[in-house]
Amino acid sequence: MNSYSLQASLRSYFINKELLKNIEEYLRNDVLKMLNVDNALDHFSQDQKLLFALSLFDSFGEEKFKSVSEYKYGAFQDSINALLIEYSFTDSNTLQELKISLRLGKSASSNNLSLHLNDDNAREKVKGIQEGLLRVMSYNKTGNWIFFFNSPLTSLIFMVTAMGALIFQDRRQEKYPLFWIFYLAVIIILFVNVNLKRYSTFESKRQMQIDKGVNWFLLGLASFVLFSTIFPILRKSLLGF
Repeated sequence: MNSYSLQASLRSYFINKELLKNIEEYLRNDVLKMLNVDNALDHFSQDQKLLFALSLFDSFGEEKFKSVSEYKYGAFQDSINALLIEYSFTDSNTLQELKISLRLGKSASSNNLSLHLNDDNAREKVKGIQEGLLRVMSYNKTGNWIFFFNSPLTSLIFMVTAMGALIFQDRRQEKYPLFWIFYLAVIIILFVNVNLKRYSTFESKRQMQIDKGVNWFLLGLASFVLFSTIFPILRKSLLGF
């Protein structure tokens, strides 16, 4: 028997009650099967203990639940900013011990996963548990992580934007260089997403309204950049006018 621990940062997610239900179901059923434990609670011996806890954090404090089903609302409160799922299974007879901590929130630093297992083939089992959990969560992935400055892709966007703008701009014909129009658009997109959409987003009435407004604004901005800069240049290059 050996032990293995893992800590990993997570990408951005759209967090709703359905996601939390799926996570809880995976932890209570599939994970125990991976540990070769009968997942029927009435089959648990006195040596075996399973704990699941959901904590919701907002500007007013912390609210705890023993199951996602105890949360009676369909969506989250507008004030929510993070959640924590804690899961553990111990068997004092076999010395099996599994601890999982999953945190999701509006800031990039609030999205992380921690696992610890004391069991035979602990490393392989931890990797399998992580892969299964991320697969369950994959349906709720979002692209918000791209717009945060610690993302390598953000730097790539700036580089590609600059190179593309410098290549296609016509300094003799354009009063306002395309270089600056592109850069301004990218900066606005980054600012809007970081400050309004945040890293991971929660399903709430306020967030749904924000998402609609942000998507409308970004679509309008993208249309302006596309039709006022790129299309005229392509038209001139291809058609000559």
